[in-house]
Amino acid sequence: MKSFHIFLTVVLILIPCVIGIIIGIIIGPYFLFQIFANSMKVNVTNVTECEGLNLERTSKCLNDFVRGFFYYTPTEDSEKPTLEELIKNGGDCKDYAEFYTSAGKELGFNSKYVHFKYTEGYHHAFAVLSDETGYCILDQNRIQCFEFAE
Repeated sequence: MKSFHIFLTVVLILIPCVIGIIIGIIIGPYFLFQIFANSMKVNVTNVTECEGLNLERTSKCLNDFVRGFFYYTPTEDSEKPTLEELIKNGGDCKDYAEFYTSAGKELGFNSKYVHFKYTEGYHHAFAVLSDETGYCILDQNRIQCFEFAE
């Protein structure tokens, strides 16, 4: 009888532990992904939040704003989507470069739209924002900034 109680106790403890481990192995990666995804959420919800910042912070702010809705979808070069359409439908490199160029000018920076052909039938576009301190390249959902040498 005593050995039966020990067996029952071990079974009642081990079975839930084994089930918990199996569930953790199956579901754990999903929860880790959710935690990581939530930590990467963008907090910029409006371009006006980018006002009054220096060049690098403005570029990062605009990029954070775009990453909040970024969706790459090819569009005709003749199309010029509004910001609302870009947010709703996405766009291609040209559309995001045009947005960055326009927003950069509105925020008081020198802005340049760069468009080039890199192979037959394929083109790329990005924006460059600059001021007296340096320049930043804004390319879809990425940025890279450089300071001018003293």
